[in-house]
Amino acid sequence: MNFKDLALFHEATNLNLYVFDQTKKLVTKATAPLAPDFKPEYLKQLITITAEDVRLLLSSNTGILGYFLYQNHFIVGWTTNYNLQGNGNYESRAPLLNLRQFQAQIKLLYRLFYPKTPQLKQDYLEIRNETTSYVNKESDKQINKYSRYQGFLAEQDMLAAVSDGDLKKYTENYRHFMHLGIFGTLSENQLRSKKNLTIASTTLFTRAAIRGGMPAKDAYALSDTIIRNAEEEHSIANVYEYTRVIGEMFLRRVQQAKRKNIPSIVYQAQEYIYSNLAEIHTVAEIATYLGISKSYLMHLFKATTNQGIMSFVTKLKVDEAKHQLIFSNEPLAEIAYNLGFKNQGQFSRTFKQQTGISPLEFRKQMRVN
Repeated sequence: MNFKDLALFHEATNLNLYVFDQTKKLVTKATAPLAPDFKPEYLKQLITITAEDVRLLLSSNTGILGYFLYQNHFIVGWTTNYNLQGNGNYESRAPLLNLRQFQAQIKLLYRLFYPKTPQLKQDYLEIRNETTSYVNKESDKQINKYSRYQGFLAEQDMLAAVSDGDLKKYTENYRHFMHLGIFGTLSENQLRSKKNLTIASTTLFTRAAIRGGMPAKDAYALSDTIIRNAEEEHSIANVYEYTRVIGEMFLRRVQQAKRKNIPSIVYQAQEYIYSNLAEIHTVAEIATYLGISKSYLMHLFKATTNQGIMSFVTKLKVDEAKHQLIFSNEPLAEIAYNLGFKNQGQFSRTFKQQTGISPLEFRKQMRVN
């Protein structure tokens, strides 16, 4: 089996998968957007075992981890304990799979590599003072005007990605929003609170999808179905992953709508730009990828969007620069490099042409409490 096929297994099972070589260096991984990094403390637990065995490690802190050896590589499956808390003391902590489900999935994963059923060997793993944390904890007293404003901006970026049908951007911004969102206590009952958050999120995703071109009738129908299903749930193990998937459902519908409403060439050009923003410098690069002439692409893109294709690229780069200026402490030179500008000077000139102020001035304005 090719290690690249692990991505398909992950898509089918949602199990976080990692491959390490004998030196414990990561070779590849296929994980959920909110999955944490595989920490050195866990790597120490990967010891050599026979090819017939799958070793399971159970922990109250880290969830369930299972691995086996294949061609001198550690193949690792991991279902984590989610310990998520956003601003406002809203927390969800639970493994996404129970032990029986995990055992079935790790056996199936093993069978993809070996034509036999493995022997499961179970141990207990305790790493002191260790939890899988995705979102910074912050009490209400620590929430100031700036952090609330950051949370609002992160929410807007996340919803804009839904409207654009940009899955990569949505995944990045969703994780960021989880760090900064102000959720509050929506109910004293934990399940009711999770359902209320699901309903509120679905409402926001619905509006964003309509702005992105999804027919309102279809958007509201999907929203009603999701809310009805949520109300019937007897438990929601992890509300953050639950709502992330809901947002992705709306985003996929936006993508379908865009494919129907604009010429295929323009849609493919936009998708290529979203995925390769920092590497794009000329229209010719995009045209070459699409296998069409530069002039035809420029004409069709302008006729469809009423915007030049490089103007579209520049706007996306400046929008991403705004995000990095607000939510990171990266120096201007690093941001310029990350977005594919030749140097900091070119970045600053382009930013000021688009916004009327310099990147440094923008950062100072956005960080005033």
